[in-house]
Amino acid sequence: MAEQGNVILPEQEVPDYVLVPQMKMPEETVDGIAYIGVLEIPDLGLNLPVASNWSYPLLRQTPCRYTGSAYTNDLVIAAHNYDKHFGGLKNLQIGDSVTFTDMDGDVFFPEFSEDEWKTYYKSLTMYPTDYLSFYFHILKKKTADDR
Repeated sequence: MAEQGNVILPEQEVPDYVLVPQMKMPEETVDGIAYIGVLEIPDLGLNLPVASNWSYPLLRQTPCRYTGSAYTNDLVIAAHNYDKHFGGLKNLQIGDSVTFTDMDGDVFFPEFSEDEWKTYYKSLTMYPTDYLSFYFHILKKKTADDR
């Protein structure tokens, strides 16, 4: 317990990824596919497991980590533009809830400014492809103070 003034506060455990951001993201294997976490976008009705590595055949099944890590603020998640994957991203608005939860249960929230979102949205519409990526370039762990 830590003392602040006359109030004793419980010690808060610092997650390993904060102490060692270069650490490998934990994985869980299901049906032969290693996953690093779950991407949730409630406004689009999406709750999608994210595979640890990507390949074209795997992209047909599930969103995949293209590169990066949530721990180093450079996670890039790629998925097809199917409705059940990223087809509805064009309908997201500033302020819509998007979370990525890793296999340890740590929750990350991308934060986009309006200019960043406009640039991102423009890239989606200007460069249509068979798959789209969602760049979590500013991630942070939500703390009790943010709730």
